[in-house]
Formats: sequence, structure tokens, C-alpha cells
Amino acid sequence: DTFNEAETRFYIAELVEAIDYIHTNLHYIHRDIKPDNIVYDINGHIHLLDFGLCKHTPPLPAHESVSGGREPAQRDSSGSFSRAPRHPARAHLQSVVGTPDYMGPEVYRKDPYGKECDMWSLGIIMFEMLFGGPPFSDERHDPAVTSARVMRWRQHFHMPQDPNVSAEARDLIRGLICDPQDRLTADQIRAHPFFQGLEFKKLRSMHAPIKPVVNGPLDTSNFDDFGGAEDQFVIPASRHQ
Repeated sequence: DTFNEAETRFYIAELVEAIDYIHTNLHYIHRDIKPDNIVYDINGHIHLLDFGLCKHTPPLPAHESVSGGREPAQRDSSGSFSRAPRHPARAHLQSVVGTPDYMGPEVYRKDPYGKECDMWSLGIIMFEMLFGGPPFSDERHDPAVTSARVMRWRQHFHMPQDPNVSAEARDLIRGLICDPQDRLTADQIRAHPFFQGLEFKKLRSMHAPIKPVVNGPLDTSNFDDFGGAEDQFVIPASRHQ
């Protein structure tokens, strides 16, 4: 099953707001953003769950800022989207934690990483919503195969030729499934052409495109049984962070 672009736009926008709140207001990195950790409320708005792998990352002092990142996308004379680099200050972690299909290459490599790893996961989820599955998944569910594909993401990353997926959607995905220093920030995502006309500040007051059918507050019929914690894995780093 896939989502159409209107549904994807709304729910990715709500997920951006949730992720940015964790990063900016709470100074945490989630590190396990995936569909299993996202639920609808009774009105069809989404909530981000499971903060068991979160890590606190206090903001760096201004004098420790690092340059890099991306400017909001704009069309150039050829009709393509282009950006200029820029990057915020960030703290770094090294622990290899998360769920294989949604972990960024820098996490697998045990490189020092920051909140950009959550934006990779966002890109994987958006890809899955529009195309029906995560881009680096192994058909036999072998995490070793998935990790090898993710670490060689340039070789294995391909978007299907689907006329229902716009150039703007594809460009946004490419701005998330990329190297950490090039990954879009929350503000840059909000300014992306894919979200043109969407008022992020009014998302919670909008009518959600999908409203779940429930019989009461204890109805769990919409939940699948995923078997629990075996989908997560943790590889100790030389210095656990």
C-alpha cells in the first residue's frame, strides 16, 4: 500500500514538526524513527512514540558551530532544484542503534553523528509512503544485507519511475537520503517546494486526510503484531554514547 502525495505531504509535515520539537526544544536525537513508532490519534493526526533510544545532545556553544548543510531548494534556469550549503551547530554520537531499514550510513559506519540521522529516517519513511517499501530493505530481512546496501547507498538507491510521484517529492527525498552534511534541516524542509502553500503552524487544526475507525479508547484492532524488540539492534561502540 502507498500514500498519495497529499497524504504524504500532510503526514511528513507533521513528522517534521515532531522531530524538530525533539531536536530544538528538548535537545534529543530520537534514533529510531520508523513507521512502527508513529500512530494516528482518533482525529487522524500522528504522534511519535518510543523514546527508548533517545540521546540527549545539549546545543553546542555558538563559537563551535560548523559550516555545511543546505539552503532551501529553488529552481535554477534549467528547471532543476539547487541549494547553497549551510549547517547548524551539532553534538555528535557514535553508538550503532536503531532499526536496520531506517538507520543512516553514518550510524552503521560508527562515524560521529548528530540529529541528521533522524532526517535520513524521515527520508526513508517518505520513500516508503510513496513507493511502498524502504529503499534498502532485504527481501529475506537480513540486517547484514541491509546495512551493506545503506553504507553503499549511492550504488543501491533508486527511485521507481512512477508518474504519480512529482519532481518536487523526488527532490525532497534526495535531500534527506544523502550524506549527513548535505541533509536538509527542518527549516529547509518547510521551505521546500513540495510543501508550497502548506501552513505548518496550522497543521494540528487542519482536518487530517486519514481518520482511523475505532470503537473506543481501548480498541487496538488497527495495530499489527510486530513481535516486539527483535527488530531493534544495538552494536556497542568503542565509547558508548
